[in-house]
Parts: sequence; structure tokens; C-alpha cells
Amino acid sequence: MRKIMKKYHRTLGRGCTSSLLSRKVKPFIIVRTRCNLVRTQKKIISIFVLLCFFNNAFCNEANDIVVRLHHFDPVQYQMALDDLSKAFPSRFTPDQQTGALVQKMKERKPALIQQIEKGDQNALKEASDLLAQLDAQMLKNPLLADKKVMVIKRTIGSSARRAMGGNIGLAPSNFQNNSEINNPKSRWNNELILWSFQNGIKTSQIFYQPAKGMIISDPEMHFSGKKMLFSSIGTHDRWHIFEIDMQTREVTQITPDTYKDFDSFDACYTVDGKILFCSTATFLGLPCTDGGNKMCGLFLYDPKTGKTRQLTFDQDSNWDLLL
Repeated sequence: MRKIMKKYHRTLGRGCTSSLLSRKVKPFIIVRTRCNLVRTQKKIISIFVLLCFFNNAFCNEANDIVVRLHHFDPVQYQMALDDLSKAFPSRFTPDQQTGALVQKMKERKPALIQQIEKGDQNALKEASDLLAQLDAQMLKNPLLADKKVMVIKRTIGSSARRAMGGNIGLAPSNFQNNSEINNPKSRWNNELILWSFQNGIKTSQIFYQPAKGMIISDPEMHFSGKKMLFSSIGTHDRWHIFEIDMQTREVTQITPDTYKDFDSFDACYTVDGKILFCSTATFLGLPCTDGGNKMCGLFLYDPKTGKTRQLTFDQDSNWDLLL
């Protein structure tokens, strides 16, 4: 499946970013990778993907289509179809006209790009229709059937396809962490979106929307699939860990509001009911910047006792927690 989704990503040219690893939960599978899903032995009931898709709501539609055309590779697309057909002979059969659509895209792609860049609306419609039909075939992937995908949708604007690091709501550099993301309380337009896939059709709904301008980050599903952690700004305008009930959608701040001078973020559940998280409560600075950047250590919170224990004491940051 990793190969299939890699081809799917390269074929459709989706802008996304994320990181590392994967793990199984019930009924969710957590995937933190560059659009690559991991093959598992058990049936996947739903899929949770930590992604940041860049919504081009403020971009010209024509520019967006041109970018997609540049990324579309007919050979890769056909390889993805062949791979799906081979892997799922009884569950995946491309529509009869798909081969003709791929060939048409291969032949028309250079001309469509040129015509759209000149403002040809007919070419824009033709390209949009072709891409929609080709997308529909990939959405019939049996591994997506009856699954759910949770996505952080972050509206960036006209710079969406070029933005990086701090401009997409991630740590600005690899030695920094959430505590150095600019204006986390007022700059961001983001929400949790739930995708559902059934019979090759994707539906989308807003699952959670924070206060206007407030950033949301680091979603992490519980093993039961009944609750989820995420990071955002809480009391004293500091980063805190929050938990959302997947049924009621009620949100609760997990980390205490006692302290005013450090940030907590990027949490995950442990199998014994505790919560691991990162925090700048170590009060350590990065040596090679003369202490100018905050380091984050690992802490363990026990909801039953309300006690927190510091686990790491080194001068390097620890992050991307995953079990």
C-alpha cells in the first residue's frame, strides 16, 4: 500500500506535509508520513492521517489546475492502476474509459497548460473534468473503502504551494518546537476535517473548528478511537494539551493551568492510560544558539492521580511522540 499511495500522491500532485511512522489503534490507524499509508495484516476500519493540506481558496483556480497538470504523470498513474488491479483483483476494476482518459491527458497536457495560462476557459473546464474523472478512479482504492480520514485543513492563501516551516504552522526550523510558532492565537485559519469514503465517493465535514485565529496541531487518536489529543493555546496564552470526545466533540484542556511560563504540546496516549507530552518546562536552551531557543523534554501525565513526571533531562529536544 505504501507504493500505491506514493504513486497516488505523485500522480495527483496534492500539496501536503507531515512526518514519520505509523501505528495501529482500534478502530483507527494512525499514519504520520508523506501521504504513504502502511500495509497491515488486519482490516483497516478507519484511517487517521496527520496532514496539513494547503487550501488554495484565495488562489486563482487556473493556477491551481496548472500546478496539478504539471504534477500529473500518466505513467505513474497507470502503474498505480495496475498495482491496485493486481493487489485486489476481485475488488478493484478501473472503468472501461479510464485508459482512454489517461491517454487523452497524456496527449492534451502540454496544450492544456499553455491554453489555460493564456486564459482559455474551455481548456480550464476540460482539464478540470479530466482530473476529476481520474481522481474518481483512485478514490475507488479498496483500502479506502468505508474508511475515515481526519485532516488538519489550514488555509494559507496564495503562497500555499510555496509555504514552509513556520508559515504552515510547524516549527520554523528543525531545532525549534511549537513554542516558537508565530502568533499561534490569532494568525491561523484551520480546522479538523473528517473525510469519509464509500463506494468511491469522498464526503467531507468540519469536525472541529477552534476560535477564530487559534492554531490547532499535533492530533493523536486514542487506541479506542473514542477520543483524541491535540495541541493549541489555552490558559495564560500558552500551548496546552487538549482532548476531544469523538462522539460529543466536547473539548477539555488536559495540562494544568497552574503554571504561566512554559508550553506543553505534541502528546500521545500510553497503553496504561497515561499521556506522554513535550514541554519547555525543562527550562533548557539550545547550546549552539547560546540558549536562545527553548528545548522541550518529555513528561508523563497520569489522569488518575493528576501527577506529572519529568522523563528526560538532556539539552536536546524530544518530540514526535508515538506508540
